[in-house]
Amino acid sequence: MLVRFNKTFHYVSKALLPRLILLMFAITLCAFVLRNSLVIWLSNLWLAEDTSIVCLDFDIGSDPFIKVQSLCLESADVDINISHGQYFIGSDWLSKSSYLNQASVSIDTLVVSHKQNLQPASNETDQNSDLGDLWTLPESLPLITMDNITIDSYLMEQPVSIHIFQPDRSQLAIRGDIEGNLLISESQGKGVISGDLNWSAGLILSKSQELENLVKPYKNFINNWQNLVESPIYSRFEFTGSVLTGQHKLSLNNIVNLQDCKLPVQLNGEIDTALDFTSWLIQVDLSRLKSNFEINQCAKIDVVNEFVKLDSWTLEVPKVSTFNEGSIHIPEINLISNTLANPLLLAIKDIELNNQLEARLNYHLSLNSSIAELLMNEQNANGKLQIAATGRIIKKTQETHINGTNLLQFSDVTTEFGTVEKAKIAFDFSLKKLANSPWQANATGSIEANDLAKEALAIHSISSDLKIDGDSIEQLAVQVKNNLQKITYNDFAAKSLGSNLSLNIKDIQTLSGAGKSKLQGITSSAFNLSHIDFKHDVNGQRQPFQLTGNHEITMPSGLLANLFHNEQTITLLMPEQSVTYLNPLVQQFAPELNLITGKIGVNLTNDNANRDFNGQLTINGLSGEYQDYQIINAQFDAPFRLDSSGIQLNHGKMTVEEINVGVPMTQIEAKVSMLNTIPKLDFAEARIIGGRVTLTDFWLDNRKQLLKLDIDDLDLNQLVELQNQEGIEVSGAISGDLPIYWDSGFSTINQGILLNDGPGKLKITNNEAFNAIKEQQDQLAFLENVEFSKLSSEVSLSDDGWLDLKIGINGVNPDKQQEINFNYSHTENIFTLFKSMRITNSVQNSIEKRIQQRLSNKDKNL
Repeated sequence: MLVRFNKTFHYVSKALLPRLILLMFAITLCAFVLRNSLVIWLSNLWLAEDTSIVCLDFDIGSDPFIKVQSLCLESADVDINISHGQYFIGSDWLSKSSYLNQASVSIDTLVVSHKQNLQPASNETDQNSDLGDLWTLPESLPLITMDNITIDSYLMEQPVSIHIFQPDRSQLAIRGDIEGNLLISESQGKGVISGDLNWSAGLILSKSQELENLVKPYKNFINNWQNLVESPIYSRFEFTGSVLTGQHKLSLNNIVNLQDCKLPVQLNGEIDTALDFTSWLIQVDLSRLKSNFEINQCAKIDVVNEFVKLDSWTLEVPKVSTFNEGSIHIPEINLISNTLANPLLLAIKDIELNNQLEARLNYHLSLNSSIAELLMNEQNANGKLQIAATGRIIKKTQETHINGTNLLQFSDVTTEFGTVEKAKIAFDFSLKKLANSPWQANATGSIEANDLAKEALAIHSISSDLKIDGDSIEQLAVQVKNNLQKITYNDFAAKSLGSNLSLNIKDIQTLSGAGKSKLQGITSSAFNLSHIDFKHDVNGQRQPFQLTGNHEITMPSGLLANLFHNEQTITLLMPEQSVTYLNPLVQQFAPELNLITGKIGVNLTNDNANRDFNGQLTINGLSGEYQDYQIINAQFDAPFRLDSSGIQLNHGKMTVEEINVGVPMTQIEAKVSMLNTIPKLDFAEARIIGGRVTLTDFWLDNRKQLLKLDIDDLDLNQLVELQNQEGIEVSGAISGDLPIYWDSGFSTINQGILLNDGPGKLKITNNEAFNAIKEQQDQLAFLENVEFSKLSSEVSLSDDGWLDLKIGINGVNPDKQQEINFNYSHTENIFTLFKSMRITNSVQNSIEKRIQQRLSNKDKNL
């Protein structure tokens, strides 16, 4: 059976062999004929689910071994089209080593089109998918030549055209829109393409409408935009199939013009990038890029350059930024000043932007510096300055929010503007803008300062509260509450100054407002005031800058004044008003002084040329009383100056109709000066007892001084009549000098001299006092009728009013033809005498009656 079986088997095998060969030939023929469809069907078994070959036309021959007329590969994201591709294996193709070394690929046209995938991304990740596997290389690659490669994307306005060839099997050269050289290698079983490129930002922007739209708003701010984007960039890159990484070197030294603001900019260093093709995520690392710019050529910020040393800046991006199809995330951008040891830093963090023009970011501004280092021209400025500002900006499609907290602190400050021990300014603000609506603004803040001083002015503390509200930024309402504690200026001191102001700001251009203030507890060595009230009315505009105000001042007694100011002048005007309003003030340092009638007015003006005020003081018709002294119709009108040392006045002219000290002085004319608020009587002259008295250079303070009172042509008859002595007649006049010693008030007159101006007569008839003396000394009868040629008197006066007269008379008695040489002494309290001679009834009524009579007489003369 076994032998039979074997024979049968051999018989069958020999019969089927030709049939099997024929079958295989038929299958091969069918496969060749249906090669395109068969390859497409087989490819769909191993290609990704959303990837397929939709067209294929190729032939198999000897050389080229494979010739591809067309190949179309489609996926959800990319379409690839190949035309006229050929694969050559060389003549000795049976030798593996030979054909691998001789093999080459030539492609006439390759078109890669990146499509926008509108399908939502799957939340599940295929752990086995790795585009890097597509780039796993065999032991050796054939030489590749691609004449026309077109790379297109929905992200680009125009496609990129390049040409690829291999100088050798390890390199790939690129020419066309992008110039570069590539190196093909293998790392950890995966193919790696690396190389270098020379390109510019303008190339990318010209190909991408989306990027062009993104940067388009910035073109309006940069005049030399084309030169900026065409600056060459040298890049090294590495591509593993899923990730393209690069290191880009650039050097830019240019001037960027931002609308009349020139910014010299220097960019030097490297930029690292990474593009992940699986997610189209771009990462950019600018930490090794040095960016410097200067602002000293920017006309718009010249005002900054004039005051602070902030002309050189550095821009840093220390962390990796990411960009994808719909958003940009920049972790941090730092703007740092280069001119300060402790620089000003503006840090912008967590920046998020998307293609809907929505944005989010946080900012932080900080500075900790000395004022001398910061200010440009302050050689004598000392102190510390600290700034800290933080906030967040959120811009959505329909609304924008800006919120911030700001802190400004000073300590131990000394400048030409004064000194401050410490100061703190803090405020929070919120800005909100809805679509098609104006900005809404809210802010609250406070100011605290201690121990402020400027020359003679010192303030112990300042505290202010600020509140801003506005449904529209074009119309803001501002409430300000201030409180100043313990204010001193020279000899003046105030307990506190409190104020409340309401301001309206329109279009950030104009300002108007009103408010009230109260100055409490004002004291000086001369007077005290319970308070002064202020009413404020201010108006201003930003461009051109103007600030005007009218501040009404009310004293406790009802005295009114107005303070006016604008951008050039400050004027304090106290319109003419009754002097009686001054009584509560002047009676504090002169309790017995009572101003009865008259007008007073003051005008002070500062024109900003210096810090001094020029003033004018006017007094009309002043009448009053001091103890039982009378002052009638005083007039004064003189310019003066007010500076840091006080009131300065040169030779102001004053006239007084009458001063009654017991002996009436009339037709008084005086010249008054003030030096550092200390008054001085330069010259005074008055008519008295038929003659004239003159006094010069009298300082009206408590200093020690020697004064000379000149007496000229006093009428002896009127002088005798002052004592109401009946029966005594004298004719003639006397003159002389009386030296007055002054020490914290009147001290003495010592040995003043009075002499007759010419011959005179003395006649005594039925005078009871004289007759009583004559009965004891009958020789005095010679004095009953004397024609004297010399009448002299030595005068001394003590500070308590005792007058000592040593009188000498030389002449002749014509009745008895007797020469007379008579000397005698007389002592009397002149203060008591003058007081007895003054008006004994009500001085006020007397003055009022005289004023009424005087006004009545003036009306009659009209």
